Amino acid sequence: MTLNASAKKTQLFIGDKDYSSCFISFQGSDSHLDGSGLITFTGSIVLGRSLGFDESLDDRKNYRFFRGQTITIDIHDSQGIFRRHPRGTLRIISSKYDEDSRRLTIDVGDLTALLNFREPTDVSVTEIKLGENTTSGQIIQRLLSASGITAIGGELPNTIINYPINLTGSYLANVGKILYANNLFSWVDKNEVFQVRSANISASTPAITVTVGRDEIWYKRLDSAESPCEIIKAVGRGVIVSPVVLRDDTTEQYGSAILADKNAGYSIITIKKTTIKETWFPDRKLFKTETTTKQPIGLVIPKELLQNITVSKLSLITSEYRVDKIYYEQGPEGKLKIKSTSISSLLAPAIVEFAQAKPNFFFNIFSLRQSADNSYAYEYDTKDRLFKITTKTSEIAGNLLSGTDEDWTKWLFPPDFLVDTELKVETWEEPTKGIWEYEYYSYQPLIKTKPDLAEVGNQTGTRGPTSNKLDMLYASGDRQTSNSGQLAPAAPERQPAEFATEEVDLEQQVTFAVPGGVSDLRPRERTFSVDFLAGQLKPALKRGEIEISGSGNTEAINQLKAIAEREGQLLLGRNKGQQIAVVLSDAWFDYHPLLNIRAVELDGTGQAFLVDGCSWVVGQTRVLVSFDGIWLGTWQTPPEIEGQPAAVPYVAPPYDRVQPLSAGMGMGAAFNGYAYSIATITTAIPSGFGLGCGAWAGTMSELVGDGAIWSNLLNWDSLLEADWNYVYDDNYWEAHSWDALSNVSWDSLINLGYWETADWESLDWEILV
Repeated sequence: MTLNASAKKTQLFIGDKDYSSCFISFQGSDSHLDGSGLITFTGSIVLGRSLGFDESLDDRKNYRFFRGQTITIDIHDSQGIFRRHPRGTLRIISSKYDEDSRRLTIDVGDLTALLNFREPTDVSVTEIKLGENTTSGQIIQRLLSASGITAIGGELPNTIINYPINLTGSYLANVGKILYANNLFSWVDKNEVFQVRSANISASTPAITVTVGRDEIWYKRLDSAESPCEIIKAVGRGVIVSPVVLRDDTTEQYGSAILADKNAGYSIITIKKTTIKETWFPDRKLFKTETTTKQPIGLVIPKELLQNITVSKLSLITSEYRVDKIYYEQGPEGKLKIKSTSISSLLAPAIVEFAQAKPNFFFNIFSLRQSADNSYAYEYDTKDRLFKITTKTSEIAGNLLSGTDEDWTKWLFPPDFLVDTELKVETWEEPTKGIWEYEYYSYQPLIKTKPDLAEVGNQTGTRGPTSNKLDMLYASGDRQTSNSGQLAPAAPERQPAEFATEEVDLEQQVTFAVPGGVSDLRPRERTFSVDFLAGQLKPALKRGEIEISGSGNTEAINQLKAIAEREGQLLLGRNKGQQIAVVLSDAWFDYHPLLNIRAVELDGTGQAFLVDGCSWVVGQTRVLVSFDGIWLGTWQTPPEIEGQPAAVPYVAPPYDRVQPLSAGMGMGAAFNGYAYSIATITTAIPSGFGLGCGAWAGTMSELVGDGAIWSNLLNWDSLLEADWNYVYDDNYWEAHSWDALSNVSWDSLINLGYWETADWESLDWEILV
């Protein structure tokens, strides 16, 4: 096919301007199929001055040649109709005008070459949430959209990624990694659509046939290909995601009964039973822990209060109910905001002194009353650094006043109310970079800080006589400065994770039987690394539960196996590959990478190739395409068999896959080889009696021994008529009375040599009878 630019065989548009009259040449190449997952086109277009053309080719004077400008190339097909060149929609990467030759050279590329510089500034662009299933296809779409590509064709992968991925490099580089992990590749077609296709390294119906000696410009062996390897390994990091298990369990502690009741002996009883229940409220950013403690009555109720009560001291009662609440800030980080603890305990231990002083006062000694209420508030500066903690604690008054010589007779009601026990404020400040100042102050009740200053009045109120024992006053404080980092505030606590991750090393190995067998004279194995493998969701285990067995990350393992097979096939195919160049025919307008090609060599042999690393040339006279052919094998046509369907040609690969045999018991195995087929063959022999003995005789023909057929074992003519009558009595062979056969008939067995050599033990008598 001959092209002539002056005859308008090539049509070139830059933006909306026709530059066909200035066109001199176009050439470029596709990248090879590799681990990047992207097949990218880059090339150049040369333009020359044309008489009468109304625009300058100087890119400093003509701003049409800006980066990203669209260029389209159309060429005539065999019918003289303009059609888009397989690489006919491109973008300007850069341009350079030569004053001496008055020619403009434009570096061009497809969308992936143009946009590969864009890198993520926010990893959240993938929108992956830990533990939530996101398909690889959804991630690819988000990354492509962020890179500037919206038109997508082909079938995107649906493997599941349920863990955040670490984006390195450009958006498109990460797209390629995901495609590679799923044994896919991409390219931008002539309509500027980002196409996705499976990397299928196998032969199919050829799209183009090249007849050597007629069609080729050159047909020569591929140079500089890597040596094939017997063992191909694919390795990667598997991520196992499992829900974090919140506690909802009960534990018990045991001891001697005498601890609770001196008369109970030394038998083992439960002395403490603790139930813990954790709950996470994601909408409120609240983590709640409820703890219930039960203990024997004799351990928690003062003996002074049990003297007049008939009750088993070994009985368990609730001695404490505790609620811890942790609030976190709204937002993805969820920094710690407030901690609070509320404790309800048995009232009796707190007011035992009051009860002894007021023997006529009645109360339920087994009742619970709030005995403590504590809170911790956290504040952060503009850099998300902790700069203030405010602590407030309170306690039931009875606990605070017990042992302080309190005159309980003046109390009208028990001291079962809460009083403040501490107010503490801590602050951190960094006045100069690297120098931290820490300051705190604390207020506590006078009865704790200055008990010798305690005073009691004569007036009595609902909360006992007037007193300064519970008044709050300054207790302590300090200010420190350090440049060693020891006084720096702790890192902010974050909200609890809902899922936990575990990374495991995964590996899959594929073995190829290459010509020459095992050899230490060539590389034995190659290893390929794969990123962004499918994640595995693992069921959560509660406390005390153990995992009996696990199926492993099957999806990720299958991905690695597919990559190992692909890379091994590529090494073998490129090692015996072919460089082929031809004139661009109409079939090339439907080009895609890894196109199946059939080359018919001079001796008539048909070789199967995949198109890889295409180079394209559009010149003044011809439109050419050259490529590296990945050899798949030789086309074979089975012989025609009369009466059978037409034989289907196939490609015999130049290697054998070694299939592993998995066995789980470690007991070994034995293999026996035979030079013939051991498949069972049943031959029917007609019988005149209609008794089915033909099938029986056919089965007997399998007896071991040369010529050991049933007809050689029995002399049927010697059977007596009475014996045949027994056979004839029933139409079913299994109903025959063999015991009634006469000795004469049994003696008629002849050719004892065959009889003795027959393998009777291995005969399937159930089938026979």
